[in-house]
Amino acid sequence: MWPLYWPSQFYKSSILLIVFLVCLNNVYANSSSTKHPGIIESLEVLLDLHKKQFKLLASKVRRNPKVLSSISNIKELGLHPFFVRSIIFHSDEKYLRLAGQNKCIFYSLLENDLLKTAEGRIKNVIVNFTTTDNKKESAILTKNDFISQVYKKECPTKKETSLLFSDENINSTLKKIDFPTPENKKDCETILEDWQRNPFTPYLCRVPEHIQLGNIARKKLERTDNSAFSKRRFFVELIRRSEFLKKKIPYFERSYLNNLCYGLSNSEKFCRPYVSDDVWSKVISGEFPNYFLEPKCKAALGKSTLTKTQLKSCASKFKSEPKYCVSKGKSGLRSFSPSPNCDDISDALMVSQLETNYHDCPGYLDNEGMINIHRIISHLDGTKLNSSAKTCVNEVNNSFANLLFDYDYEEGWPLKLCYNDKIEDKEKCEPYIPGNNENDKLAEGSVISQILHKTRGLPSNLKCRVIDQKKFNPNFLEFKSGCYIIYDPNQCTVQFCPKKIVHNLKEIKDIKYVGKPEYDYFATSFKREKFSLSNIIKEVFKLKESKIRNFTDLIYFLDRKPSNIVHGIGCAEDLAPANFKKIGLNQCSPLPFIIDGYIKEGGQVRMVTRLAVDDVHSPKLIPWNFIFNSIASYKVLHPLDTWTLFGIQESSGGSN
Repeated sequence: MWPLYWPSQFYKSSILLIVFLVCLNNVYANSSSTKHPGIIESLEVLLDLHKKQFKLLASKVRRNPKVLSSISNIKELGLHPFFVRSIIFHSDEKYLRLAGQNKCIFYSLLENDLLKTAEGRIKNVIVNFTTTDNKKESAILTKNDFISQVYKKECPTKKETSLLFSDENINSTLKKIDFPTPENKKDCETILEDWQRNPFTPYLCRVPEHIQLGNIARKKLERTDNSAFSKRRFFVELIRRSEFLKKKIPYFERSYLNNLCYGLSNSEKFCRPYVSDDVWSKVISGEFPNYFLEPKCKAALGKSTLTKTQLKSCASKFKSEPKYCVSKGKSGLRSFSPSPNCDDISDALMVSQLETNYHDCPGYLDNEGMINIHRIISHLDGTKLNSSAKTCVNEVNNSFANLLFDYDYEEGWPLKLCYNDKIEDKEKCEPYIPGNNENDKLAEGSVISQILHKTRGLPSNLKCRVIDQKKFNPNFLEFKSGCYIIYDPNQCTVQFCPKKIVHNLKEIKDIKYVGKPEYDYFATSFKREKFSLSNIIKEVFKLKESKIRNFTDLIYFLDRKPSNIVHGIGCAEDLAPANFKKIGLNQCSPLPFIIDGYIKEGGQVRMVTRLAVDDVHSPKLIPWNFIFNSIASYKVLHPLDTWTLFGIQESSGGSN
């Protein structure tokens, strides 16, 4: 019985051989007759025989190495037919199909390391040549010498193309090339056909191939003995080349080329990411930003960094198992549960306008207004944060505190650490921002470290860390020395959070926590209107604010500018009745939210909405009438009878 892979290999070893021999008019027939296996013999035997024959030929020809300059009076030069046959047997079929177009394409594939022989990557080529006195010889040449010669005589434009894709020029060349993304299957097939005919394609496919070689080399280097100097040098060079290309070529182009060259001979493979209508596939293809998928994937896998393989695996998981997102994707970064399913999240993210290049944790704060403000500031600033469970609280508080400081309203930030200054003989208080963040001088641990340096002469580089009392175990060696700020999460809220400061297991009692954050999101009195958060953020960021009174206002505002978003406060029981049950007739739990897109389905329109208690990467799709009713209910209970739904737009961009 023939092997399962016989049909494709038979195509390669027979049909493509004919194509090559027609295209490569400088390849000569082998003068010696060779007995070949019959068609029904195992392909493995055929390949094994070929490898032995190729090895013998290569060994024989290596005894006659040539430098082109030393060969005088060359009349004809071409690749040895057995060398071509080896290429056919061992090269990737997608590149062989491309090579069948013409000999210049074949030569450019050879130049760009996309063809292989029984010996793997091609450094030298076996050639036949005829001199002017009709003397025929076989010899081995360096690949570069051969390419230079055939480009000069047969493909003069290829020399210029090679220069365009040199290391010095590749970045500027790629900027001038259009990388079209198809909108439908027919469009996709047309684009692929254009790439298959494009003379630049072999040079473009060198990029993902060399990057992949570097990735493989990195793994092999780890397993290579330190004494194997030449091997290690070879792997290091491949890694260096790979990193150079990653640095030079932007992510979108790299992703596009990876997909193009992977599916070069198969439209289904090439088109799959583009005809998919889910956001996960579009992140992998480079059409959408990584942060739509990466933070959720990190949380789902419990990892701080991800490989491309893990990211693709997540995308596949989210796409094939919609219910996976209901409970996964926010591990360690607490937020309201359950989340929407992966399909609904994907639909929402496809039209989302909110910048979310971070991951917050609403479950660690009991003030939803601060979460909403942090999200708005991060959107306006284009903030990128490497968020974790350890830093997410500080990141939110930092955004909020800096907003007040920028407004010259430092007294509006009431959280202080007070101590007795013995030199000045008076109590001093320093503002602090709750949470851990070594890079923030106002972070809680940093401020306490500064105070201990001043009052007790402890080292200035002392690091104090906020820690859950459940994790603090004085019997463990790591906790016997150092500075820790211990709290009980069951007793801790934004309004009240008793903490114990410990240094080398001794409690420090002369530092006091003072202040409680009290403020209005939207003004609850005319007297305090100036200091409401909605007004402060409008003044600091010079925003244009529009009251959204109805559905038409909302759609018009979101459509005016891609960066426009809408924020408001409504009753949670009306916003998400499935999650927040209404027990009393006038029950209303005020809950801030952000709207940053909408989806039309049949006669219904659903708004892309992030409630302040939700995971920022798991937006809900909420019908407009739910949102309208929630604001109307809150308006009835609001002290100023305020309608609390406003669009915010950066004034620097102007209005459309």
